Amino acid sequence: HLQQRVIPTEARIRLANLNLIATIEGRKVAQENMNIAETTLRNARASVAVGQAPEINIVQAQVDVERNREQLLLADVRISDAEDILRTLVLDPARPDYWELKLESTDTIQLTPREIDLSAAIKNALANRLDLTVARRNLEITDLNIRATRNTTLPTLDFGATYSAQGTGGTQLVFGEGFPPPVLSRTDKSYGSVLSDTFLGAYPTWTVGMQFAYPLGHSREQANLAQQEIRRRQETLNIRDLELQVVREVRDAGRLVQNSYQRVLTTRAALDASERQLEAEDRKFAAGVSTTLELQVRQQQLANAKVSALQAMIDYNRALITFDRAQKSGIR
Repeated sequence: HLQQRVIPTEARIRLANLNLIATIEGRKVAQENMNIAETTLRNARASVAVGQAPEINIVQAQVDVERNREQLLLADVRISDAEDILRTLVLDPARPDYWELKLESTDTIQLTPREIDLSAAIKNALANRLDLTVARRNLEITDLNIRATRNTTLPTLDFGATYSAQGTGGTQLVFGEGFPPPVLSRTDKSYGSVLSDTFLGAYPTWTVGMQFAYPLGHSREQANLAQQEIRRRQETLNIRDLELQVVREVRDAGRLVQNSYQRVLTTRAALDASERQLEAEDRKFAAGVSTTLELQVRQQQLANAKVSALQAMIDYNRALITFDRAQKSGIR
């Protein structure tokens, strides 16, 4: 079935595109963290230059800068990997620029709250899921085969009637007695006369017949009928199991969407708190009542909070894709 291949492929493309967007957004976060680390390094050098801080602060800030530089390099690698995965799904390998063409998604990670109506989603899935539709059609085919096979196990009474007409043509001779017999008369009939005799029923012939058959013993047809009835019961049980699986998958996917959205709200609140903490630590560091190490701890906390908030939004969008697919086809 074409749709059974189209829907999973569409979901893979959406997920691959989301993964590309996520890696691009992840690099933006890494660059923001890099900017913060470089600012800290400049501040540390300025403080050391005027004798307000020990030189170890510069070393600590440089370590943080290099650590963020490494994250930028890893982010570039992840973007390239995500591009290649999406490339294999949307581009023709026969293109001469297949590997050189750069894929850039114009989308961004969006947080679009969606009201999840599980009852409506389950009803839609039970009515339209492709795997259920295929299973039900197979059951219909089995029912047709059962009816056809059952008919072959019943007694049969066949009636038949045939009608035929003929015509004669050519030269007809009437002979008398003697040897050789004399020709008494001659009659010539044309081809048109033959057709006239045939279609006007000059010489009709009717045949009527009747045939009665009764199966004796356990015939091969009865054995086939029993096998098909067993198959029908098995298919019915499979459909019931599949319906339960569909309901479970839709419910799980719906809960995942709801939980992912709550996680987004939680990580955003944590990100706001980390930003305020870093701002306060920056003021303390500028006043000389905080150390570079304490500032770096706050910076790392903010970096982790940004990554967690981004990952939560990515997971939420993935959950939406999974929820949509669960109503159309299997998610495994």
